[in-house]
Amino acid sequence: MTWPGKIVYVQLVVLFVLSTTIYVYLYSSITMQTFAIGEVMKGTINDIIKWRNEMGDWAQKSTKFVINTSFPDNMQNVDKPILERSISELYNNNESGKKLQINILPQRTLQKIGERSKCIECTPKVLLTLFTSWPTKAEKYTCHNNTLRNWAQLKPHIQPVLFTQETLLAEEATEKGWAVLPVRKAGRGVPILKYMYKDAMERYNSTFYAFSNGDILYSQSLIETLQTVLKSSQIPKGKPMMIIGRRTNVPDVTSAEAVSGDKVQKTAKVRGKIFTVWAEDYFITSANYPWKDIPEVVIGRRAYDNWLVSNARKQKHVTIDATDTLVALHQTTKAGNQEGFKADNPEYNHNLLRRMYRHLHYAAGLTSCADYYTRYRDNKRIQILKRTAPKVCSPF
Repeated sequence: MTWPGKIVYVQLVVLFVLSTTIYVYLYSSITMQTFAIGEVMKGTINDIIKWRNEMGDWAQKSTKFVINTSFPDNMQNVDKPILERSISELYNNNESGKKLQINILPQRTLQKIGERSKCIECTPKVLLTLFTSWPTKAEKYTCHNNTLRNWAQLKPHIQPVLFTQETLLAEEATEKGWAVLPVRKAGRGVPILKYMYKDAMERYNSTFYAFSNGDILYSQSLIETLQTVLKSSQIPKGKPMMIIGRRTNVPDVTSAEAVSGDKVQKTAKVRGKIFTVWAEDYFITSANYPWKDIPEVVIGRRAYDNWLVSNARKQKHVTIDATDTLVALHQTTKAGNQEGFKADNPEYNHNLLRRMYRHLHYAAGLTSCADYYTRYRDNKRIQILKRTAPKVCSPF
């Protein structure tokens, strides 16, 4: 009776020893593997830190530049380039004769977009930084070429800026005295307005900043009107300001009619027709205008213009209708006077604003709703007067 008991006891001892041996083996193996993995991870982290430092040094030494040939929807994490060599210089050095691909790498770190960098204080202050953007279209070559020449003639009071990703267009603008900046952020391939303002305000030092449609020509009346606004005692000081106005439509403007500001003024008077109070083609704002708070509307599509003016009035900013003293000649081509309604995604801005706001009353943003307006006195001097807005301008 005792022999079977001893067998069971021996079996249990053997099983215990075997289990202990397996446990010790597995524990040792896992411990060694963990230690090895830890050492590998330490080496990897050290390599990453080393590569990061080497890449930072390489980027700072780099002198290459970048201009993409399309408008990506999101470039907000890309460092802002500084174009210190002209695009035309780089283009002329292209020995292959092929379409030039210019690569942009950040040369130095600027402050966050929307804040004024130190370098802006080193640049001469101008009256207005005037910027625009357009895609290359054969049927609008004469129109856009007229704009390039016309805006360049407004210097030194006005600094013209073109936002584009197209290398050849950037080169042409540079040759005509314009500054060129890349499009930082777009919606459905179209530049977003607020980022154009923020980038222009960071890069250039001026009293006013303005987006204008690329088919608008100006005369000396633009400079004279802005100078009057600055001197006016009628307008509250220190408040954000927006100046808008109606355009004058002129069909098939020739190069001869756009050769100078005087010609533009005469052409608008002789052949032009003032357009509706619903259309606003330029937005001149003061340097303290809060563009950071504006929704991400895009240019060239309907609804954003009236909303901008309505919002400015709602926020108690100063709004001025400069129609009677500021000539804005619209070069009407075959596309007509309602291009924003015919473009791709014409409802882009309206749909965006409708998702953000419960009620939209676009009529509150007509040019005739502005708090002030400009006009000529009998002696041809410009004056600014307070306006009583019509009933259609309320509520916001």
